[in-house]
Amino acid sequence: GLARAGLDRRLAMAVLKRTGDRPAAVLGGTMALCFALSTVMSNTATTAMVLAMFAPLLARLDDDEPFVRALVLGIAGAANVGG
Repeated sequence: GLARAGLDRRLAMAVLKRTGDRPAAVLGGTMALCFALSTVMSNTATTAMVLAMFAPLLARLDDDEPFVRALVLGIAGAANVGG
């Protein structure tokens, strides 16, 4: 699958490399990735994979930070719109 080939890690790094450290850009890039993946995968699989890809980033942030909530909801919303 994607994890075996390392594609999930490369996709996450590509998003972070292009968006830098601006939260709005990271959110937009992550949502765009999720939208694109959900056009060829199921919404649930896309959401699970993208959340797993960005779990290390989310683990470094405080749970009450608005960006964490926005990223989790944005991933789910983008998968729904894309697929």
